[in-house]
Amino acid sequence: MLSKKIKLVIFCCSLFAASINTKEILKLNDDNYQHVLENSKITFLAFTADWCPFSQQLLGVFKEFSIKYGDLYSAANTQIAFVDCMAQKEICLKNGVNKYPTMKVFYFGTLLQEYRSARNVEALHDYLDGVIKSKQTFNYQEITSAENFDTISHIKIWHPRNFAGFESLLRAASVAVGNVKILVPFDNENFENGQESFIEFWDGELIRKRYSGSLENYSEFSQWVRKVSSGHVIELTFENAEELVEEGKPFLMLFRTTDEYDRKFKEAILREIGDDYIDKVKPLLVNASVMHFPMIQAGKTLKDIPFLLIDQFMHLYSAPFSKQDIFEAGRIRKFVEDLLSDKLHKRAHGIEVKEEIGTQQETSTTSNAEMEKIEKTESAFKKLEPAKNRYSFAKQEL
Repeated sequence: MLSKKIKLVIFCCSLFAASINTKEILKLNDDNYQHVLENSKITFLAFTADWCPFSQQLLGVFKEFSIKYGDLYSAANTQIAFVDCMAQKEICLKNGVNKYPTMKVFYFGTLLQEYRSARNVEALHDYLDGVIKSKQTFNYQEITSAENFDTISHIKIWHPRNFAGFESLLRAASVAVGNVKILVPFDNENFENGQESFIEFWDGELIRKRYSGSLENYSEFSQWVRKVSSGHVIELTFENAEELVEEGKPFLMLFRTTDEYDRKFKEAILREIGDDYIDKVKPLLVNASVMHFPMIQAGKTLKDIPFLLIDQFMHLYSAPFSKQDIFEAGRIRKFVEDLLSDKLHKRAHGIEVKEEIGTQQETSTTSNAEMEKIEKTESAFKKLEPAKNRYSFAKQEL
């Protein structure tokens, strides 16, 4: 009798294991890719390669993730899926995938961001939960009753809710980068009284911009949302460093230990960099108490804060002025212009550089001592690229 019970338990366990093993993650291909992404609020998509061991490890985690939380996310119109890049090369090419596995999150078919953190079930769950919560929309009464909306970053879509393109505007606005709230009117009552319709971004501190493009052009509006919400200045962390390095823009970094200088830096960037150079450099705030290695690389200590560094992934340059002069008009702009004109690089190699002062020209050559110091100051972030112990690269397959 006991033997039969044991056999029955083993048989039931086998059935349970089989049900887990046969549960498949949603696989996307040319036939269903567009439909799934455009009709799912959020799609968490893994781009994999069958020859890549890291891809196979991730698929195992994704499978467990889907088994544990798949039903919960389906109820929230959220899909967990993968693409085999060896079979669906066009899809992966379209998404700029050159390393495996790559994980990206889409909102109604629009790319939100690439996931680069821990590859375990609970980390994926915490991350996806955060994404879902960040895409909530608040009506004006809800947000103002909770907090002062003038102090938070938000996009205000002040249009009648029965406007034909209202839902499309909401979708486009939800691709906003970071913790940007979406504010909408509670009802149409205000507009019946002739109130102005508009769309406006406010960063909660300094930047206020109104949208002047087409309300019918989803792509144009979503691009505007991304541009204004990405901000002129963000915090550099260990979590976002790899992604920022991949962007390829030189880092313009203010090192400090408190937020005492943050507003001054943001004002200086807005004033001196603005739209002229914001696409060419990445202004960043860095907590010097946490991120030590660039500081050490530049020969700095906490006693030197605040200080400015530029890392263009070849050399790490210290600002040629004292910390008292960082926010003086024209200083940061000149530092950036010297980088972009290659003057900093030339000085690093002791090449004569002509400086224009008023109507006269003055030639100055970096001293041997300065040249030696600059030559030894190599990029602190040059090697902070996707690691070979986490990814396989497309070129390795060739």
